[in-house]
Amino acid sequence: KRQSLYERAWFNTFGVKAKGTYIVDVNKRVNELPYYEALIMEKHETKYHSILEMEFLDPFKYIDKVLCIGCRDGRELRLIGKTGIGVDLYPSSVILSNSLGTKTLLADLIQLPFKDGSFNGVLALESLEYVPIDKTESALKEISRVLTPNSIVFMSLEKPYDKSSEDKEYNITYESEYLTVKRHFHRGWGTKGLESIKKHFKIIELREDENYYYVMATKKTE
Repeated sequence: KRQSLYERAWFNTFGVKAKGTYIVDVNKRVNELPYYEALIMEKHETKYHSILEMEFLDPFKYIDKVLCIGCRDGRELRLIGKTGIGVDLYPSSVILSNSLGTKTLLADLIQLPFKDGSFNGVLALESLEYVPIDKTESALKEISRVLTPNSIVFMSLEKPYDKSSEDKEYNITYESEYLTVKRHFHRGWGTKGLESIKKHFKIIELREDENYYYVMATKKTE
């Protein structure tokens, strides 16, 4: 299937640009269902998810040209009071974010539609757990590419559910009042994933709580 008439109508309403039509990968879009539910129910988030997230986000209030990856409903940009730009792979998230006033483009992290050095800060919160392990290097290279020298990136990385799922891919069951998704893709970040980050970024601070690693880093320069 290709881009639906429904999505084109909403894209047109909020000025979202997509390059022609795009092929819908049903297996990948299973992960979109919770965000589609949020769009239909007109639900969006307004709060920090943890004390550590609040602390790590604070410096971005003083940075211009911020990119939010996996923007969902635009929560992070609203929390830091920025009119930055977001990208998301899922049309439902792009529609919802734009309807709430956060400019968000339909784009894949592996191929961001921006020139080198376009941003002074990048946020990737609760989004990199959806990047397949074999795409980790490509994703990190793209984040580095669009950052200016000495700029910063904040990533929150979902920890594995148990030791056996560290640095591995797996499916979880997502459940809400209206929806159950049995094949909801995730990947657990662990030692190997953190080592991959060190190839492209200099880690300034690494902290963790029960569910996430919180990484603040700067772009490595030659």
